[in-house]
Amino acid sequence: MELMQLQMLVAVSEERTLQTAAARVYRTPQAISSAISKLTEEIGAPLLDRGQGRDLRLTPAGEALVSYARRLLSLRDEALANMQEIRNVQSGNLRIGAN
Repeated sequence: MELMQLQMLVAVSEERTLQTAAARVYRTPQAISSAISKLTEEIGAPLLDRGQGRDLRLTPAGEALVSYARRLLSLRDEALANMQEIRNVQSGNLRIGAN
């Protein structure tokens, strides 16, 4: 399971179509479909259910995974923001010890 696959699943859950989800994450609809298929295989349960027309809806397993995915992606974003702050530190306390 990769973060990009989870990001794609979240996009599909919010956009409800492969085309709009693909545009959102800068991938092709085929890449989205492939990533979701791999996740489905790894989880062992269907994650999406086709509604009427092109509409995609989450299954109960999909809803549970999307909940975790959002938290994981949020934690990734928080870590990246913190690392950016550390790289940009211009001032602070400097402690020097000597014998």
